[in-house]
Amino acid sequence: MGIAALTFFTKFAFAVILKKVKISENWNKRLAYIPTAVFTTIIVPSLLAPNEVLELSVRNEYLIAGIAAFLVAYKTKNLAGTVIIGISTVLLLRILLGF
Repeated sequence: MGIAALTFFTKFAFAVILKKVKISENWNKRLAYIPTAVFTTIIVPSLLAPNEVLELSVRNEYLIAGIAAFLVAYKTKNLAGTVIIGISTVLLLRILLGF
């Protein structure tokens, strides 16, 4: 409970401080890229090196599923469909092809 309260109050205090500070439009544009950059740094290593070794082959089910999910996301812009395709691709590769 203490850690939850500490987390809440630090985020709350940060929000209150930012509410009073005027951020320029230039910085707002730059800050908009942060979630994408963080997401990329989390996902890309998992796709390219699932066992902490670079694996750029057709035997890398995570890479294949990532490519399939990327194509679905690009084409449909549907988050649920993207997640379902990604997970389904890994499952099918493991079940049907014995990855």
